[in-house]
Amino acid sequence: MLLVSTFFCFGQKEGPIVLNKLDNPEPIKKITIQKRSQTWIEGQWNVDNNNYKWVTGHWVPKRVGYHFINGLWIEKGNGWVWRDGYWETVPIKKWKLMYS
Repeated sequence: MLLVSTFFCFGQKEGPIVLNKLDNPEPIKKITIQKRSQTWIEGQWNVDNNNYKWVTGHWVPKRVGYHFINGLWIEKGNGWVWRDGYWETVPIKKWKLMYS
């Protein structure tokens, strides 16, 4: 369990702490259409020069042996911090089951 949580923390980039979670400037789109060669990345906050910048959801080519974990807000101290989404490795047999 410790190894998994350690990987989780180091696999993402954190932004600056803010007092309140930032609202999404656009509604989150839940894409139900599956594309064999593409993965939908939900819109998310990116950190640019210590400021938050919204990046709209988009399709990207699938990466064999990986799946995308969307970014999320984490409560930290007296505020909130955004953790960017990231690609997580998946054993190839499991990956084939997920995407075939």
